[in-house]
Amino acid sequence: MALDCNEIHEPTETSSSVSEEVWVRTEQTKTMYAHAPLSMLAVTVFSLLLTYALWPVISHPVLMIWLCAVFLMIFFRFILVYQYRRASRESLETDRWGLLFTMGQLLNGVLWGIAGIFLFSEESIAHQMVLIIVIAGLVAGAVGSYSRKSSVIYFFTLPAITPITLKFFSMGDNVHTLVGIMAIIFTIIMVVTAYRISTVAQSSLSHQYKNLGLISSLTAEKKRAEQLNRELEAEIDERLQAQEAMESEKSYIEQLYESAQEAIVLMDTRGKIIRVNSEFTHLFGYSIDESVGNAIDDLVVPEEHRDEGRSITNTAARGEKIVRETVRKRKDGTNIYVSVLASPITIDNRVVAAYAIYRDITKRKQAEAALKESEERYRSVMEAAPDPIVVYDMEGRVTYLNSAFTSVFGWGLEALLGGKIDFVPEESLPETEDAIERLKRGETIPAMPTKRKTKDGILLNIQVSASTFMGPDRKPTGIVVILRDVTANERMAEALRESEERYRTLFEDSIDAIYLTTLDGEFIDANQSTLNLFGYSREEMKALNARELYDDTRDMRSFIESIEETGYVRDFEVTLKRKDGTKIDCLFNVSMWRDGTAKAIGYHGIIRDITESKQMLEELREAKEAAEAANLAKSQFLATMSHEIRTPMNAIIGMADLLKETPLTSEQRKYVTVFGSAGENLLNIIDDVLDITRVESGQLSLEFKAFNLKHIIDNVRDVLTIQAQEKGLEITYHISPEVPVTLTGDSVRLRQILINLVGNAIKFSKLGCVTMEIKTQHRQPVKQDNGKIELLFSVTDTGPGIPPNKLDLIFDNFTQVDSSTTREHGGTGLGLSISKRLVEIMGGSIWVDSQMGKGSTFYFTVIFLTQTETPKSPDDAITDGKKEQVDLKPVQILLVEDTIDNQLLVKSYLKMTPYQIDIAENGLEAVKMFPLKKYDLVLMDIQMPVMDGYTATKEIRMWEIRQNAKVTPILALTAFATHEDAQKSLAAGCTDHLTKPIKKAKLLETIKTYTATA
Repeated sequence: MALDCNEIHEPTETSSSVSEEVWVRTEQTKTMYAHAPLSMLAVTVFSLLLTYALWPVISHPVLMIWLCAVFLMIFFRFILVYQYRRASRESLETDRWGLLFTMGQLLNGVLWGIAGIFLFSEESIAHQMVLIIVIAGLVAGAVGSYSRKSSVIYFFTLPAITPITLKFFSMGDNVHTLVGIMAIIFTIIMVVTAYRISTVAQSSLSHQYKNLGLISSLTAEKKRAEQLNRELEAEIDERLQAQEAMESEKSYIEQLYESAQEAIVLMDTRGKIIRVNSEFTHLFGYSIDESVGNAIDDLVVPEEHRDEGRSITNTAARGEKIVRETVRKRKDGTNIYVSVLASPITIDNRVVAAYAIYRDITKRKQAEAALKESEERYRSVMEAAPDPIVVYDMEGRVTYLNSAFTSVFGWGLEALLGGKIDFVPEESLPETEDAIERLKRGETIPAMPTKRKTKDGILLNIQVSASTFMGPDRKPTGIVVILRDVTANERMAEALRESEERYRTLFEDSIDAIYLTTLDGEFIDANQSTLNLFGYSREEMKALNARELYDDTRDMRSFIESIEETGYVRDFEVTLKRKDGTKIDCLFNVSMWRDGTAKAIGYHGIIRDITESKQMLEELREAKEAAEAANLAKSQFLATMSHEIRTPMNAIIGMADLLKETPLTSEQRKYVTVFGSAGENLLNIIDDVLDITRVESGQLSLEFKAFNLKHIIDNVRDVLTIQAQEKGLEITYHISPEVPVTLTGDSVRLRQILINLVGNAIKFSKLGCVTMEIKTQHRQPVKQDNGKIELLFSVTDTGPGIPPNKLDLIFDNFTQVDSSTTREHGGTGLGLSISKRLVEIMGGSIWVDSQMGKGSTFYFTVIFLTQTETPKSPDDAITDGKKEQVDLKPVQILLVEDTIDNQLLVKSYLKMTPYQIDIAENGLEAVKMFPLKKYDLVLMDIQMPVMDGYTATKEIRMWEIRQNAKVTPILALTAFATHEDAQKSLAAGCTDHLTKPIKKAKLLETIKTYTATA
């Protein structure tokens, strides 16, 4: 083979690490071994062809020996190639491998020489042509062997060519001699050429080796430059990517900041707000301008949490993160529960700012409270249950058991919590495991009979009911098991079986219809009441399907859905058909009928005919509506009578008050006092009747205002002192030191109760005194903490006493101790009844102790709230009012009143004032007059001819809206005195509601209040 310099591989090591001779020899060896497989393939093919050609002319054994020798030589050369593939460079540098290769070449030449002798001995042209081919192969092999060592040429070519050349010369003829000479010349030329080629190749490799260092250096520099260039490009790309990432992250953070579902606030280290997001403005109600620049603690922290808020801000300013659930306030003053995350913002290990994230957890807190309340109810029900109850998780671990479980089985919750109960006997394990699998599939175990062991090893017969309960994700999270001890029941089973006939008789004799059907509705059994109810015979009933009895198939579907869902229905109302087609209203109570394995096999139930009951209920409803209509008519009648009586009484009492202000003789003043007092008594009777009506209709409401208890007691004594002095009685009172003076409640109703009781005591006492005493119910000191307090009031008189048979009746309506026509004391008998009703509405109770001939003591309790601030007394208010009335401003007043007496009364009340009054006799006239003059105040009667006060007020308000005029105060001055009347007046557009008869001082004070800015 010829040398191809392009096949020389680039050296992998520099000349500094490998010598020139070793490197050149290694490259030659690589080239030779690279062509060795192809050479061996060519030798193999040539040997097979030669064997085929020599087969007819050479002894077969000799030829086979030769062919085996050729294959052995090929195998030997293959081993050399394989060793080269796996050997290291150092092993190739040794002479051992060169020697082995030379021996291979020598053996190869000998074999080829022997083959030439055999070919030449045949002396035929064909064999001699084959011999020429053999010589060409030998020469080619010689040329190709230069790449390892030149000496191998001699050890290969000479042994192969010499025998053949000598054979040519031995023939003796000129032709063969000439061929021999040419063979020698050709061999010499080939050997010289091989030698020259080997020299040139080695010289070329030497030059390559000498340029190896420069090439390696340049290659290394090029690689280093390329590496630096790649690193620089990578660094530039990395910086560009980092910059783009920063821009993207900044945009992302900005979007995240504004789109966050939590309120986020950025603040400096002093807690001043720098920036807030839109959710902050939505959560707390402050705009961005209202927020920025303000201290976060001043803006959203309630006063009672101010220290805690500062602590959170300071913690973040110190560089610490803090998470807390607390309360914060909104702009509108409402408080909300929030979760606060406050964290510092640091640059170079220095805190430069902080941020806080607020999440509204109000709903969660409310849900937690509701959940806690639900859990408390759940535990209360579980603890109150008479049957043992145990709750497991889905792994069978105990999470709860009630006290009944401890009583029956002996284990307490502390011993079993988080563990498992070993109380299932061996015989009950299969059915228990099956029940657990059914529960895991979502089924319910209703009343499964089984056995369980107690802590002491006692075996009990148990009826187990169990079901799973779901978590928030609607997946089973636990199992509730109810165990009923039926040991005693089963002991009674035999007795029950003995009494079966007795119960069968009861079944047949029951007045209710009792029946038993299959799941498909086919009747299995029915008692006589069922047959009587529907009009069928027993044979007809058994041939009947229960679904045929329904008048409306929707009722049937609803019944089936209900009983399949729960296993029973209770008080299911439905309309059924009798045999004759008549319809009856019935009430179902039906349960699922199950066999011993708890499998549903039918229904058993009770049907009750409620047709007559429904008719009775309808009649009762109509009677109730009639009673309510009558009660409404009574209330309307009483309201009308109150109005009709109050209207003239307004003039009577008002004129009496005005008459008292004129010079009178003592006798005249006495007369005026009498008819004034009579008028007040009449008004009290009217108020009592109205109060009874309000209480009975549930329309009486209480007011909760701060008041001074001592002022109320003093007022009661002042009001009744004249009445007591006329009978020579003294009114005294005592307030225990532990009783707080400042309270919150309905002082008006308290005063009404005391006036009724003290007035009765004065009325029934002839000598002595009437004593009021107030103390706490439990005689304990009271803390001034705005808490509840129950006070005990007592009113003691020195009257004749109350007979024992009358003690239970004196609080009834229109009841008096002396009900004879000649009774000494007057009155309606409503005072004590109203007092009792008022006390009960105020959360207390009332009772009486009495001894005949010694007097009576009335007790009552009322619950109030304690108050820390002391309200002004009525006297202070009157004094302040007098000071404010020193200078009255001129005011234009429109009086709308159809009664001349009341017109005169109001004009008389105001004649000494700078107030100017115009009078309209009905609502229509008032509507016409109002736009013609600027009025500062309107006094509006309600019940008038032509147009009432409600309509007139609405018309005036509409005119003011159309004219965009200032709203004029309109005071309803009317004899309608109920709370509903007051609400109706305000709804019509009135500013306030005043009830007739009205006192002069009250009217003047009200006018001044509503015209102060006129």
